[in-house]
Amino acid sequence: MSSQGAAAGPSFESDLLAELTDLAAEIEDVSARTTYRFDASRAYYGMVRQRLVQLRPQRIEGLQTIADFLEARLAPAIATCEAIQQRQTDLAERATRLTNLLRARVDVSLQEQNRQLLESMDHRAHLQLRLQETVEGLSVIAIGYYGVGLIGYVLKGLEHGGTPIDATLGMGIAVPAIVGFAWLGLRWVKKGFAREREKSPH
Repeated sequence: MSSQGAAAGPSFESDLLAELTDLAAEIEDVSARTTYRFDASRAYYGMVRQRLVQLRPQRIEGLQTIADFLEARLAPAIATCEAIQQRQTDLAERATRLTNLLRARVDVSLQEQNRQLLESMDHRAHLQLRLQETVEGLSVIAIGYYGVGLIGYVLKGLEHGGTPIDATLGMGIAVPAIVGFAWLGLRWVKKGFAREREKSPH
């Protein structure tokens, strides 16, 4: 069962569809080249029968009339022409039905592939968004860390210079402010990039 599923993949169905389309075109070409001949044969047969009726042949005991003679030879030929033409019509209709069914199946397969591709793209976009949010969080932490360190150097310098301040307490108070400013700054940068993408032509 699995081998049949592997064999009946989209590539196999596309190749089969192309082969069926070529076959349908060949049947239509043969039908177009022979239809007028079959029609001409039927017209000729009708004309012969009409002429025989107009002749009004008399039957002679023990002999076959010319109408019976010609009918016995022309009728099977005309019946053969009609049978072949009907067979061509049936083949063309069958090939058309199979082509339509296979085309619908190929379309369904392509739609399923597109759906899976869109799901995969959506999943990757979601992962990229989570990664971006993680990087932004780490950036805020890093900026806050370095910002607090710089302020700490300043406060410690002032403290050693005799200024009556507590450098450690000042650094603790500065942490929320610096982290908040860093977060707001990243948000502002993101909004700027978003506006640039909206303005840029696609």
